[in-house]
Amino acid sequence: MYHCGMRQVGERHVPFQVDLMVWSNRLDLLALSNFKGEVQVHRLHWQKVWNLPPPKENISVQAMAWRPDGKALAIGYSTGTVYVVDIEDKEVIDQYELEQEKINCDDFDSLKSNGITCITWAVRSEILESATEYNLYDDASIFLQKIPQNGTYKNHISNDCAKDFKEVKEPTQLNMLLIGYATGYIYITIFGRYPYGTLNLSHMINDVGEHKILDINISDDFSIMQVLYLDKLTNNILLSFINTSVLSAYAEEFFTVAKKHGQITQLMSNLDQTMTSITEAWEHILLEMDAKMAYYAAAVPDGGVSADLLELHMLDYWY
Repeated sequence: MYHCGMRQVGERHVPFQVDLMVWSNRLDLLALSNFKGEVQVHRLHWQKVWNLPPPKENISVQAMAWRPDGKALAIGYSTGTVYVVDIEDKEVIDQYELEQEKINCDDFDSLKSNGITCITWAVRSEILESATEYNLYDDASIFLQKIPQNGTYKNHISNDCAKDFKEVKEPTQLNMLLIGYATGYIYITIFGRYPYGTLNLSHMINDVGEHKILDINISDDFSIMQVLYLDKLTNNILLSFINTSVLSAYAEEFFTVAKKHGQITQLMSNLDQTMTSITEAWEHILLEMDAKMAYYAAAVPDGGVSADLLELHMLDYWY
């Protein structure tokens, strides 16, 4: 008798029923989702990295996919919302909610028949020429300085404002986040950040029926997309090949535009946080001046503050 040699090497227990489980192809991490809509990330030795509660009650996780570099996780909820979560601190980097896919969380029938059905994070195998060319203007640090992390007002700036925007490593390969919906739509973003467009499967296959996307795959050069879907009228499962040669032919352009979009987003975040830090520092200065003025007023006789301010005003007038 032939034995394949497979054996169980471990067993772990979790407190809740597991609905989905996805391994990272780059790191020793395992993402789990349970019936409560929570997402947990564990290491191989079962150390819990973090636990992410659902955005709202009574919703579940429908699909998950790791970013090719293993540094982010895309989570699709039954409401049609997608979170792209940073692995280090479970911060929501991006959030997508298509207008035509918004679903009422209280409508359980709608949650069952709609929402996200699959997520695929595909990477183009070829390294693009524009990814290896050096461009001086790609270095944002020569235009804007980082938010100061130390100084007089460090303790008075909130953690959200003091935190610098995330340094995202420049990708060398084009990758796309493909999100399939039970209504037959496929939402595409480049790098999981730059929206590319939405495909209607009915238009692609010239069939006006109702379809549910079950799975999406794309070739290594992004020229052919394979879509597995359910025809809701006949209840048949079909596989369709869609010509996406435009994604392959204009890969360089997509890569460049999406990378610039990410840089602009980072710079805007830097500016917003800098302005917030300046505002909070100025508010602290005003509070400190008010406290010192109150202390001074308590130390001088009645009417002394008014006399001193009048004298200062006169000196300012003459000089």
